[in-house]
Amino acid sequence: MKLKPIVASMLVLVSGPVLAATASDNANTQAQLDAMKANVAKLQAIVEQNQPGGFQQPDNWWNRISLSGQVLFDAIQSSRQGNIQSPTTNQRLASDLSEFAGYQSSTFAVDSANLFVDANASDYTRAHLDLAYQTGTNQTHYYQVQQPTLNEGYVILGNFNKYPFYLMAGRQNVQFGEYDVYPMVYSFTQLMTQTKATAATAGFVDACSGFNAAVYGFKGLHQFAASGLSNERVNAFGAKVGIKNNFDNWGYGVSVDYLSNMVNVDYIKTSNATNTALDNGLSSTGYRNHVAGVAVDGDLVGGPFDAKVRWVQSLGHFNQTDVPDYSNSVLQTNGAKPWAAGLDLGYSFLTMQHQSRVGVGYQQSGQAAGVGAFGLAQNRYEAQYVVNVSRYTDLGLDVYYDNDYSTSNGGSGLGATTGVLRLGVKFA
Repeated sequence: MKLKPIVASMLVLVSGPVLAATASDNANTQAQLDAMKANVAKLQAIVEQNQPGGFQQPDNWWNRISLSGQVLFDAIQSSRQGNIQSPTTNQRLASDLSEFAGYQSSTFAVDSANLFVDANASDYTRAHLDLAYQTGTNQTHYYQVQQPTLNEGYVILGNFNKYPFYLMAGRQNVQFGEYDVYPMVYSFTQLMTQTKATAATAGFVDACSGFNAAVYGFKGLHQFAASGLSNERVNAFGAKVGIKNNFDNWGYGVSVDYLSNMVNVDYIKTSNATNTALDNGLSSTGYRNHVAGVAVDGDLVGGPFDAKVRWVQSLGHFNQTDVPDYSNSVLQTNGAKPWAAGLDLGYSFLTMQHQSRVGVGYQQSGQAAGVGAFGLAQNRYEAQYVVNVSRYTDLGLDVYYDNDYSTSNGGSGLGATTGVLRLGVKFA
């Protein structure tokens, strides 16, 4: 029995130096690993000195960064197709307007495939990225040219829990007009207001009253200069004032928006572009006349019913080279002073226990036959149905009939019907 303590003591005496040696070896090995890591980091920093790199994230990064996205697939059938501009003078002429003239066109299109990244860097800093495979504009219903792009990328500084003010800087849709960024069909008013730019926006939102206001600025298109391009500078500004409130069963919103130069609107700056190269319009040549614009938007929701009113108007005449205007088949000297308006009424209900909405709308424009690469129709009648077939999955149908301007006013005098069937899937 007494042998056990003696043996144990001998084992301790023998193992002591061994454990000490092992600890020393581990320390040396760790030191060597640390030195190797430091050398590798130094070499990597030299190799990647001009390249953007990542940085270490804390363990709870998934609580601050979220990923989501969507895919919008369209099937399109239309009786509208063809040329709308002269291949020789590159100006819109009545004799060239054949897009309404009895054609039949159909296509499948990925209207948009988006990956959204949202990050809460701190209580006062948020960031948003929208990476999109997106389509451009065409004469069928204003989108079809495929292009991958950074659709949005901006930072918001502010904390609405403490202060009503915010600053948003980066690639964004500036606050001129209100619209759905990814509609089945672009409305006349959206085509005359949606303006994407690298901008700085300063705003104010009062949570109690719903009152909101914002001002913004960005570097817009350059002005045409006979001796070359004009100076590059921040030359476009705008402002928005509105009120918006949502309650249990109803809500409303009204806003008035101003943009200092409407040639910066996404669709308007494609005016005078060729059919095969939409970037050869005003965004390439520069504009002649500085034309401001104003937009008024109204929304009302009551129970299952909703209504939207949109109106946009240029406050001056474009140069006839930028956006032409025809009257009695004569190209007017002053150029167009376009406007557009729209009314949309909707009713939401259950279809076999699935949320759905049916809507009808009417749109009209004036002096807008030469607006954008494919012009605007004079009026439109539209009907729409959307149903949520399963979680995050919508199926929609939009059918609209466009009446073109008369031949004496720069149009074809004809009409065209277009149908869009959309499958939309969102994920998060």
